[in-house]
Amino acid sequence: SLRRNLPAGSSGMYSDTPRTSNYNSTVSLVATGQHPHRQGGYGGFGYSNRGCHPHGGAGKSGKGDMGSNRRGNSYFNWINHLRSNYANSFERRRREEDDDDRPVSMAVNKVDRVHWYFKGNARTHNTIRYDLIHDQKEAKPILRRGQEFYVALRFRDRDFDVKRDRICLHFRFGPKPCVQKGTLAVITVWNDKFTRSKYDWDVRIDSGSRGKDLVMQVFVPASAPVGIWRLDVVCGLQHHPNALTMNTNALNQRSSTNIHTISTNTMDPKSSHPMNHHSMDTPSMDSPSMSTHPSNKTTVTSNRKMQSDAHMAHMKGFNYEDYNDEGLWYVYSDHTDVYILFNPWCFDDNVYMEDEMKREEYVMNDYGKVYMGAYRRCRGRPWAFGQFDDVVLPVACYILDLAHITDTDRGNSVQVVKAISSVVNDFHEGGIMEGRWDGEYNDGVAPYKWTGTVSILEEYMQSGYRPVKYGQCWIFSALFTSICRTLGIPCRSVTNYVSAHDTNATLSIDKFFDKEGSYFEGGPNGENWDSVWNFHAWNDVWMRRYDLPKGFDGWQAVDSTPQEECDKKEQCGPVSLEALRKGEIGYNYDGSFMYSQINSDIMHWGEDLEYDWGWRRMKINRYRVGRAILTKQVGRDDDCGDADKEDILKEYRNREGSDSERWTIQSHIRGSKRGQEYHDFKSDINDDCRFDLFELDKIEVGDPFTIRVVVRNDSAEHRTVTATLNAHSVYYTGVHHSQLKKAEGKFQLGPKQQQEVILTLNCAEYWKKLVEGCMIKTYAICRVQETGQTFTEEEDYVLDKPKLEIKIPKEVKMDQQCQITFTFKNPLDMPLTECCLSVDGAGIMRPRKFNIEGDIAPHGQFSHTMKFKPLVHGDRKIIASFSSKEIYDIFGGKKFIVMKK
Repeated sequence: SLRRNLPAGSSGMYSDTPRTSNYNSTVSLVATGQHPHRQGGYGGFGYSNRGCHPHGGAGKSGKGDMGSNRRGNSYFNWINHLRSNYANSFERRRREEDDDDRPVSMAVNKVDRVHWYFKGNARTHNTIRYDLIHDQKEAKPILRRGQEFYVALRFRDRDFDVKRDRICLHFRFGPKPCVQKGTLAVITVWNDKFTRSKYDWDVRIDSGSRGKDLVMQVFVPASAPVGIWRLDVVCGLQHHPNALTMNTNALNQRSSTNIHTISTNTMDPKSSHPMNHHSMDTPSMDSPSMSTHPSNKTTVTSNRKMQSDAHMAHMKGFNYEDYNDEGLWYVYSDHTDVYILFNPWCFDDNVYMEDEMKREEYVMNDYGKVYMGAYRRCRGRPWAFGQFDDVVLPVACYILDLAHITDTDRGNSVQVVKAISSVVNDFHEGGIMEGRWDGEYNDGVAPYKWTGTVSILEEYMQSGYRPVKYGQCWIFSALFTSICRTLGIPCRSVTNYVSAHDTNATLSIDKFFDKEGSYFEGGPNGENWDSVWNFHAWNDVWMRRYDLPKGFDGWQAVDSTPQEECDKKEQCGPVSLEALRKGEIGYNYDGSFMYSQINSDIMHWGEDLEYDWGWRRMKINRYRVGRAILTKQVGRDDDCGDADKEDILKEYRNREGSDSERWTIQSHIRGSKRGQEYHDFKSDINDDCRFDLFELDKIEVGDPFTIRVVVRNDSAEHRTVTATLNAHSVYYTGVHHSQLKKAEGKFQLGPKQQQEVILTLNCAEYWKKLVEGCMIKTYAICRVQETGQTFTEEEDYVLDKPKLEIKIPKEVKMDQQCQITFTFKNPLDMPLTECCLSVDGAGIMRPRKFNIEGDIAPHGQFSHTMKFKPLVHGDRKIIASFSSKEIYDIFGGKKFIVMKK
């Protein structure tokens, strides 16, 4: 059955001409005594019959080489013929005698090639969507740990005989494989059943083995290091009387092998092979998908105890180039990159996720959303994670090496996500992306122009692994999601709205205002740089936490945005969400910092010389930070809005205002001396006036808007009130860019009277001062002269931009050209210049960028049409982002179905 469906022109597995004849394979026969080919010599090949025509006639001289023509040319031809026959027979007999002297040498069965069953294994390992599986020239096996996979060997000399041949598989990981560290697996092929425990590598012979083809099933334990493995096949004899024990003292430290990619193919013909019940693709050992290459080094020697000695040699540091000249054994080194990933389908893997719908969302979904904006105007930005693209998995393995995580820890999901989060940003030398938040992006790409992960990683590779410019927290979160999912770790991007950055460990965000009501950056000593971000995106990963007490498994928070240094790396986590919810923040890793992002109080301090410190606490807001934590819902996808969002705040902390929530926060405050001083600060004020800052539901770009504060005197006496309203353009990190407008007033209120304070801004007053994100922060500060009562409040607004509409034909077929149109209306009274459109479609097209010719007129219509051929079928999505000099970050996404041809 292994010979079925051979490629056209193939001579089959028993061809006299081996398929590797075009390669200069390096096979050394040690001490065989085989004579080299000679040009002359005693009866050697190429013996010269000078002067004799090859067809029996005389040569040009008309003479033989005996010096006489008395007996004629036919006589000399006959003599030369006899001499040649005698010489050839003599040479043959000597070769046979040499062969008889070394029966072990010729008996060792040599491997010709390896077959990985790329697509068949991929189907059972849930990796069939990876592009590397389908590469027609260099396909790669992509497998998940904790389950079996098929691999086959084609022998070169004779049929495989389990009673005669001893075959040992050496799977090695990293530059210095070691059995004790779990980076070297040595398993002998001898049984048709698995015999080891589920914690060890194992192999069994499959019933599909025929003749020279040995089909095996290999089990990978659920603790195996994740990344690129290599296979060496060690061949010997079972019980040969002349076999010698390998001299392990001669085996030096293992030399590093050059990385070389084998030219492979994924032609997997179907047949009635016995493995078909496993949904495997039928092996065709002569197919181009076999791994065979001149750089596959082979050596022959004999070894009576091959497995045990080879095992010990590897433990000491084994180099295949060193061997015992007195013995005979053989090694075939296959240079195919074998990717082994985490397995959320396997219960024994610590990233196991039971719910199939959640696995589909958090591992297999290559599209999603990263939430941005402000708490009252949140918006999900479509993102193409692209974890199955041919660039993502290799880069993921590369950055794990870059992060200097030990080979042993490569099997530990906790250490792996720590490593990923430290290398996503550029704080680590050679990290993927450089962060920037000041709006100066001329020497790179502005963050809002990115639409997916693939284009970022492609630029990273093409630049020689230099950090890509530029990213922000939501892009770091998206990159982290892509890398975790490509490695098999369930991951989701989450966004915390109103996120605190507590720089002095007080569990409070302290803001200072001078006598005029203006915001005082840096505080009184210039050392207070606490900030509140309108939103901050990080990630949750799903795993068991064997390093923590029972009860802290499940979702773990990880932040890859460079904010705080941990273990000399700019990253945070993983920290258990359950630990955060309970306030048990002393466990690994970085629980205190993560806790402060969602639980800090906001304190407003006003300049007041009557207090010893010179500042009086005007307000404490206990419920402003951590207003919502959003992620995309499982199984939902809303192209038109954000009906697919899910608030998971309850997984991070107890219900707001509950006794358990306040008790948890107060317990944490008591652990900080400075924090307790801030929270215990006395501020005795008679509050007999009420203040209300009215919130705006929606502000369209280009429209005017009004901020209103209503002041009511609830006392029976007159009150004098001074009021200040401020509007600032801000970055989403809370950093002020410029003041837009300020309004001040002073008025008197009689008993039970009220007064309204108004600040109005039109487009001309704010447009040129806005920064990316179009965010505006307003402050209202009011003081009652008679009582010293102070009111402070702040609110954030995001100006709504038009949505990028995407029109796709109702019927889209795979490999057939289709047309897509992108449109939106310019909302401004000015033309849009330097227009650019970025388009991404993970799995169906490569990322594209279009520089649009011409300007878009004021209130004019933008329209751009592109054509492409979908590469795959099924549910797919197109994501696009428009930017110009005047307005940017106009994005949209469209889901559609690609049908088969």
